Amino acid sequence: SLRIAADARAGPAAPAPIPTSTGLGGFQGLSLEYDPPRAGAVANITFRYVPMMVMDSPDVLTLTLPGFTGPPYSSAPMSPPFGHAYWTAATFNLTVTLMQSTEIFSDQAAIFPDSLGVQLPAFGIVANSPTLLVSSNAARGQVVPTVIPVSPPIGYFEEPRLFFTMPRIASGETTVFTFKTVVQM
Repeated sequence: SLRIAADARAGPAAPAPIPTSTGLGGFQGLSLEYDPPRAGAVANITFRYVPMMVMDSPDVLTLTLPGFTGPPYSSAPMSPPFGHAYWTAATFNLTVTLMQSTEIFSDQAAIFPDSLGVQLPAFGIVANSPTLLVSSNAARGQVVPTVIPVSPPIGYFEEPRLFFTMPRIASGETTVFTFKTVVQM
């Protein structure tokens, strides 16, 4: 049980029990993967995490993925311990409800299927983007929006061009490839 005490200048306070407290949850090992890893593609999105608390049905995981697009609203079934996944384009949220309990410190992988229609940002994603977040309403410990620190870069070229200087067969011409980057290289 939790107790509180103080040794203040104005006088000590004896230890007293704290009868109620809210749960504090957290995740470790957070990462995202995309298949296929191509800008603008409809993709399977794999979210890996290790919960620092037991999670039960009907706890909800919410991924906030700014810049991702897709239909205004969609849903699709997922494999246990997860139920249906939901995509809401207006809020950039992918959500899923747990249908079975998961143990504390257990490796988990939520695979959001491409049938949701979620598209990776057309202009790419920087590696380890600080804008990709996870949160949960877990009864045994809520998780405030937290950065998913590991995510691959997804590149994009704007206006790619290939041309040859002095194009002649069997000559030592220079090949030039030009492009404009949208994400920092």
